[in-house]
Amino acid sequence: MKSLLTIITFSITFSVWGQVVRLEPSNPAPRVGDSFSITFVLEKNDPDSLEVADDIMAKLLVSSMNRVGDGHIEISEWFLTDPGPLKIGPLEIPIDGKKYKTNVLDMTISPKLPGDIDRGIWIRLINFQGVEYLIFEQRQPGAFKPKNEGSRTSYSMSTEDVEWSELHIDKIERMGIEIKKQETRTSIQSIDIGSALYRLIVYTYKPLPSFKGQLTLDKSFVWDAPDKGHLGIVRVKN
Repeated sequence: MKSLLTIITFSITFSVWGQVVRLEPSNPAPRVGDSFSITFVLEKNDPDSLEVADDIMAKLLVSSMNRVGDGHIEISEWFLTDPGPLKIGPLEIPIDGKKYKTNVLDMTISPKLPGDIDRGIWIRLINFQGVEYLIFEQRQPGAFKPKNEGSRTSYSMSTEDVEWSELHIDKIERMGIEIKKQETRTSIQSIDIGSALYRLIVYTYKPLPSFKGQLTLDKSFVWDAPDKGHLGIVRVKN
């Protein structure tokens, strides 16, 4: 598709020099027209090369001492115009005359959701750089609400105070799958049949030794699933 060389929004804090720079996306499989962020972490040494005692406090202490700085790049929604491969990096960060180069992210941009559906739930399972992701997306119809501004009345649509569906996390974990929320974003989408409210949640998950066979994530695993509209079903396999 394209190689990203332009930084849209840039913010970073440093304490001292870094030796290792890792890029990580907030959403490993964004769609055309989505916004997402890339975080980067500077570390003195590769975390995988550190020998740490099997103690949570020791691990946190060593991780904190190894960390040098961090920052993020915000990718605007207008940048992703076509589905297909997207290469991000390597980025070079100069510090005191030295250049530190990041890793490369080889991502795949997914097509837009159907333009003729304003109510539905879509669930995707993605393996990115050895990590398993579950992407939970929802659309629901939006309504323009009046707002009095003196002698004038304006109409607007908002994602605030909206009741969204939720994954039944406790039920999934009881089946032997560890799942953690990583990212939540809401927006208003312009689609073929008008406008819709949209929410994206990105989870990471890991089947535990107790998980056997496969798990079908159907309507029973979604709190307040809509009675009508699209509902995507996926299967988590061991």
